[in-house]
Amino acid sequence: MANQEKHYFSHYQNFYFPAVKDLCILAINGSLPSLQFNVLSNILDNTPLTTKDGILIRKSMIETGQFGAFLNILGIFTHNNPELLAELTKICGNSIQGISTWKAEKATNKQEYAEKHIKIILEILSSFLNPKDGFQKLDPAKFDFEPRTSDILKKFLIPVLSFYLDNESIMDIAKKVPIYHLVLKTVRGLALSPCLSNLLAYNEEYDSKTIKNLVNGMKAFIEVYTQQLKNKNLNYISDREIESLDLELLATCNLIDDVFKTNKYQENIQIVESPISLEDKYLQAMKKLQYDSFEMIKETRNGPIFTVPYTFESNVFNDGFVGHSDRNKRLIQESATLSTCLPLSFNSSIFIRQDSDRLDIVKCLITGPSNTPYANGCFEFDAYYPPNYPNRPVAMAYKTVTGDNQYINPNLYNNGLICLSILNTWAGSPDSMWNPLKSTLMEVLIAIQTSVFVSDPYFNEPDFQKLRGTEIGELKSRLYKCKTYYLTVQFAIIEQICKPSPCFIDVIYTHFWLKRNEIFKQVKNWMEEAKFYSQCGELADHFLHISEKLSVQYQNLYNLLSNLPVPNGMNEFDNKFTGF
Repeated sequence: MANQEKHYFSHYQNFYFPAVKDLCILAINGSLPSLQFNVLSNILDNTPLTTKDGILIRKSMIETGQFGAFLNILGIFTHNNPELLAELTKICGNSIQGISTWKAEKATNKQEYAEKHIKIILEILSSFLNPKDGFQKLDPAKFDFEPRTSDILKKFLIPVLSFYLDNESIMDIAKKVPIYHLVLKTVRGLALSPCLSNLLAYNEEYDSKTIKNLVNGMKAFIEVYTQQLKNKNLNYISDREIESLDLELLATCNLIDDVFKTNKYQENIQIVESPISLEDKYLQAMKKLQYDSFEMIKETRNGPIFTVPYTFESNVFNDGFVGHSDRNKRLIQESATLSTCLPLSFNSSIFIRQDSDRLDIVKCLITGPSNTPYANGCFEFDAYYPPNYPNRPVAMAYKTVTGDNQYINPNLYNNGLICLSILNTWAGSPDSMWNPLKSTLMEVLIAIQTSVFVSDPYFNEPDFQKLRGTEIGELKSRLYKCKTYYLTVQFAIIEQICKPSPCFIDVIYTHFWLKRNEIFKQVKNWMEEAKFYSQCGELADHFLHISEKLSVQYQNLYNLLSNLPVPNGMNEFDNKFTGF
């Protein structure tokens, strides 16, 4: 290392580096000095681990606590160190503005500040572990990191790397490509150290979430996106930053595979044979069905026609395919994210079908959340990306209609209208409206899943919110809920079994077959609830009428659920229908 560099490093240590806790307080108060950090990063990058100076600098950083301070700051900015943030808040009280306590109007500045310093800290850590981004493995006879370094990194760095690598949103990754280059450089630094390479196969909670597996997963996910850029029925769209990241992921995966092969390292995973639970079987089966393409338009001698009913058919033919390149790129980004990131749980899930050739034509299905009057129903929606998307919201229509004067939810109309602020069909607060920079179809679907399909939908009607907590309000809410029980069973369960959407036949039959015992018991409970409220009090006749209709449905469901076809691959799974 040159004398000037030695001077800068000494100067940095003696005058510009506060105590660890003080440095962390500066970080969360938004006053962290960055110039000195850039100097240190440059010094580390120019002092290889094979030189005496390079070794001394890194040992000094560990011994003085500087290295740990950087890891702590990184944890705060990425919300992976809540214990330290809580401790500092307790010590300093209101003097800490805090990453999580800044006012909403400062959110953008807060995010920009955090990402700027995440990048700075990652530059230091990546240069600390892997100066000049080399691919030469360390020789333990000359130098390797001490075991205590491995312990520090396991606690503080691995969760941060996992946080970034376990991300399947192309839109988010595209905004943070420089950070991802540094994450991968850091991963390569771990791989090149015999002492640290085992961290790539470590995860405290899930064996499948190791850094090694996450890098491979991100590589596969990014490749899907880059292939879609080339293969879709669009003019070729270039995304050079993502394509460069794709190449770097390939190089990183090859390095990791080589290291593990050379070291003959075996991941310590014990496979315990045990019967698979119904919930695990459901998640396993439905994951394969969450996203797929479907031929919704086909060419004929008379021109293109839709193969399935689609709300926005006239829009498609009138608009043609005139979307601008930014729109097309955004569609591919969202498509790649939808293919891997859709919510999936035993309680409620989202499923997507996109047209085989046109990504702007979409059908969606949401299974109703547990503990709501929509539980286990299958609710279908149409979506269409208009030509000026994302400047205008995605167009959405509700398809599981319930007939005249029967409304299953105050936000869902039988003409297909969905009343929701993120669709700009309802005047909400500014931060709940459509934002062209970040709002997506995924966000809309999650809003429907969590804000529309709720346990007390009666109060989704703004005029009725003032009745919440009153006797008459609770009574009317209970009646609305019981009516919704009936509508869910009739239109989102029975009719979906009898007349499933062609796009979602496999989803619908598999869902109902695996959950048929739960659904049968659920409808019985709904019937008994309505019957209980019919015995006395105001509106008793209304509850009795609903109870009688649910009783008829209960009998019909027995035949429908007991005769459901066994889904592919389920013949040996023990899921007998217990019925009555």
